[in-house]
Amino acid sequence: MFFGRPKSRKKLLLGIVTPLFTVGLLVFSLVILPSHISGAATKVTQNTIKIGYVGDSITVGVGSDGFPSAAQTEISLLGDTYEAVNEGVGGTTTNQWLPGGYTFDNAMAEFRQKGVTVVSIMLGTNDARNDQMTTSAQYVSNMRLIIHGLLSSGVIKAVILNYPPYVSLGAQQGQWGTESQQRLTSYLKDIDTLVNGKTVLQGDTSSYSYFAAHLDQLADGVHPNAIGHAYLGALWAASYTRLSTDRSRTLLVPLAYNSTNGSLTRDQTTVQSAAW
Repeated sequence: MFFGRPKSRKKLLLGIVTPLFTVGLLVFSLVILPSHISGAATKVTQNTIKIGYVGDSITVGVGSDGFPSAAQTEISLLGDTYEAVNEGVGGTTTNQWLPGGYTFDNAMAEFRQKGVTVVSIMLGTNDARNDQMTTSAQYVSNMRLIIHGLLSSGVIKAVILNYPPYVSLGAQQGQWGTESQQRLTSYLKDIDTLVNGKTVLQGDTSSYSYFAAHLDQLADGVHPNAIGHAYLGALWAASYTRLSTDRSRTLLVPLAYNSTNGSLTRDQTTVQSAAW
């Protein structure tokens, strides 16, 4: 098994201190959240599992407005035996992530140096853009090459494929149109065909439908806002937990963002890997 189980915890951390605000963060019912995740490294232990991230500006955290990105949130929820190595690059498509190119090779060098064994991929948003329009066949071909490049490295043992989230029609001055949405939904089916259940694993499949139903959590029609990143990270964590323990866990996530004091207000909403 490539994954470790996060240690059980009985206490819940109700918030962390950021440079500007005290933020009420996501609460994982069985895991205590590490503090100061927005600027300090996750605690590293002898058994720390390093998760590498491949993606675009959504993976980077654009739109989170200084709050934790989806990747930071996922690591927080999984617990202090996990560490993120986020190599997301804004604006990138699968074409720019092909092995042999700077983006892939630079990320692979970081993964190798930092001992990453599992890589989480979320790509497709920019492939679907009007000025790119990567075909379904080309998307599959590119993804196969990226996956092969990672798994043949000798250090990456498993790759997790996540659906890209929904993009609003006409977002960012019309860069994503009707055909873009059709392309994006075709990529979701393509991702399913790439999963083998052994070294290529099905990650989150909920983000597309979730954001289609929660447009208010998209900062600009493309990038999740602070709350959107919290939910996306929770969905990633739920899918990872399902893969690593074969059972879902309950995640408590914030619903309301107070722009006056910058707080995220928690409630008892339950998010699981296939709840949407």
